[in-house]
Amino acid sequence: MDAEGSQLIVGQHVSQSPSDGGELENAVASIPSRLGRPKAALADAGYVNADAFERLEKEGIELYCSVHREDAHSERYYDFRPDKQSKREVKEPTDPRLIAMREKLRTEEGKAIYGKRNHTVEPVFGIIKEAMGFRSFSLRGKEKVSAEWTLVCLAYNLKRLHQLFSGPESGPSKPKSPPGSDGKTLASSMRVLCIRLARAASLKWAFPTVRSPRALALTPTSS
Repeated sequence: MDAEGSQLIVGQHVSQSPSDGGELENAVASIPSRLGRPKAALADAGYVNADAFERLEKEGIELYCSVHREDAHSERYYDFRPDKQSKREVKEPTDPRLIAMREKLRTEEGKAIYGKRNHTVEPVFGIIKEAMGFRSFSLRGKEKVSAEWTLVCLAYNLKRLHQLFSGPESGPSKPKSPPGSDGKTLASSMRVLCIRLARAASLKWAFPTVRSPRALALTPTSS
């Protein structure tokens, strides 16, 4: 998702991996080149992978990835959770690369940037589930599920683009464009992304196989 205010889905992929630990690089790679290379990426604790951090940072991508469970970042003035939850010990990392990431997220700048993750990603999932009613896949198999998820992302982006370009000139429904960009460039890029998503879905979708005339001739009919 774009964390600069638009909340558009800029990349998506389907994986059969039981965890997100090895999916960080795949998630970044799923962003079409037409949209450019991201300068920074935010990820939750499920994506922790020190080797992936190192490779992506060498490519010039600034990472902000939690190395603790998510509630370790929640500063609560009042905590009404049971003791077994509120007093759980936070497991500290030992890898120097993870320690460096932890310290980066403890800075004021790191907290502010990582704080964008919750109100960028989570609302999108909520909209897809509640507003659009998509709660489970209807198809089976990675290829078909990938096509179905591509269509869901396409539908969400079209819905979001309509809101962005038909809403008021200012306010939460019409966010400012990121520094160094303009609305026309963003709109053009997202239109290209939507077209590519639609094409990808059509190529991956499983259409019924057309039987040959010979096979049709041998098919019994009720007449």
